[in-house]
Amino acid sequence: MIKKLLVTVLLALCVVLPTFASENWIGVSTGGDFSFGENTIGSDETEYSTFNVPLQASGMSFFGEDSSVGLSYNVGLSFPISRTEDGEKVDTSDNPSSFVASAGPVFRISNSGAMDLLVGAGFRLASTTWSNDLGEIKTTLIGVYGDVAIASNMNKNIVMVAGAKLGFNYSKKMEVTLLGFTNTIEGENSEFIVNPYMGVYYKF
Repeated sequence: MIKKLLVTVLLALCVVLPTFASENWIGVSTGGDFSFGENTIGSDETEYSTFNVPLQASGMSFFGEDSSVGLSYNVGLSFPISRTEDGEKVDTSDNPSSFVASAGPVFRISNSGAMDLLVGAGFRLASTTWSNDLGEIKTTLIGVYGDVAIASNMNKNIVMVAGAKLGFNYSKKMEVTLLGFTNTIEGENSEFIVNPYMGVYYKF
């Protein structure tokens, strides 16, 4: 339910905001997601670390003439590269990609005509589905993030952005479907994420 609501909100932001905003940035971004934490489901506790590479459609919308306040939104896929659990390396070659999305306010501090400082925060979501002939397992992670980036105006319409996000996932839900029967498990997840990234945007 939460995943569907957040996805609906993000799609609405992508479609509606550019219509009302006075300045929009639309583009793509990628980087590296370094995460580490502890996952608890029932009596099972697992310490882990992961490295994923996200590829996202990204956007920012600012309101008013030369406004410093706007909204940032991202949606895309995150591809697993490596993972360790309790110190042991785990094979990720068969792991599926994850759906990832985030949205929140962003504040722009102009230093000059060529460069801006961007500071933001918001909510993030990651959802992964494993499936086979017997059924599937869906996991959903919900968290928050903070973001600091430098935006370089290459020309009137092209902007290059480089920055880093710090995130924390605090909620995990697992839905297990086996032979047509579904069971929902609420777990505890304490996960920290460091995400250096870069992106290119078209500004209009």
